[in-house]
Amino acid sequence: MGPPKMLRIHFRSLEAYSQNTTIEVTTDTYLAEVLDIVCKKWKLDKAYHHLRVTGTRTIAPVDRTVESIGAHTDLDLERRRFVNEGAVGLAGSPGSSSPNAPLFLKTDSPRRGGKRGAPMMHPLAQKQDLAGGTGRYKKYTVFRKQPMSFTSHHQYNLILDEEYMHAIPAESARTLSNEKARRIPFREIVGCKQSSRHGKQFKVVIFKENAQKRYDFIAQSAAEAVEIVDETTRGMEPYRHNDIPDFV
Repeated sequence: MGPPKMLRIHFRSLEAYSQNTTIEVTTDTYLAEVLDIVCKKWKLDKAYHHLRVTGTRTIAPVDRTVESIGAHTDLDLERRRFVNEGAVGLAGSPGSSSPNAPLFLKTDSPRRGGKRGAPMMHPLAQKQDLAGGTGRYKKYTVFRKQPMSFTSHHQYNLILDEEYMHAIPAESARTLSNEKARRIPFREIVGCKQSSRHGKQFKVVIFKENAQKRYDFIAQSAAEAVEIVDETTRGMEPYRHNDIPDFV
């Protein structure tokens, strides 16, 4: 058994909050086991995540040991779509069959204007694909219709990634509070449809624990409502879903 080593793991969720943990392992512990430990701790699917050596663009290969990262003690846990699916910076030691061989750590190089490449971006920063389009990540500003509320319309940031729909109140985004944020897995969405009467309106119906819940939203335009429905439908495709009636 190798000597003990403390690792600090950092993770930033799409709901705009950060988590950190410290674990004790040994230098001969495989990075696959480190990934398994932190994903179980935070109840995440390790199939959709990987570890990156903090401050670099090098992904920690699961078939290497902790010894391969040398003196580094910090790792970032990221969803796979944040980088090129493990291709960027994963140079390792060419031709080496040893899991302890040191990794070649590739750091970010400065760009024009002093900006550094591939920064960790605030998840609510902008509506676009991240990391050069290697994964799908869309953000929209919508209003949620809540008839029983004192305010009939509440502004939300609607974020669609490859696995979830995130509905985050605009106020929560400003304060970095996630108390009212909702993370809805696409597997729980049974329908998403645009209103035939009011083009900017659309609804999302989820089914969870034998109960159905409906979210009514208003997009910035009818075209954007179409885009959101299309993106949501695409996310639902791998899962079973049922048709739902039009708006009443």
